[in-house]
Amino acid sequence: DDGRREGPEVLGLVLAFDELIPVGTIPYCMIKENLIDKERAHVFVYNNPYPLDDFKLQEEEVAGIVITKFADFRSFWQGEIHSLQINGFKVDSNGQKINIQQSVDRTHFVPHEAAYFTRIIEGIEAIILTSTIVTEDI
Repeated sequence: DDGRREGPEVLGLVLAFDELIPVGTIPYCMIKENLIDKERAHVFVYNNPYPLDDFKLQEEEVAGIVITKFADFRSFWQGEIHSLQINGFKVDSNGQKINIQQSVDRTHFVPHEAAYFTRIIEGIEAIILTSTIVTEDI
């Protein structure tokens, strides 16, 4: 329910809960200085029909949004390639969208353990195998 509420708030899109395909609940731990933050992420796939320009990001929560091919994302996190080509936009301090098209490495991602991304990849692969809506082209 929190994720459904956060769709309009954080992304500027209204999402129906039945449009979200559950990947699973993934535990993770982030360590910063004297803080150990143990959480669980409820991860969903959404078959997005909207162009990136339709996203209105809440700057306090999301710095930008990008897309890449799933096969490339998988290869990147499996260590087969060391950089990933992304396209999208970031929001500057004035709230303006700045288009980005660049190659990134793991330091550009939220500092989760590689196992976190592996679980997401496995969940998406399972969805691709059983879904008529979500395909490898995502």
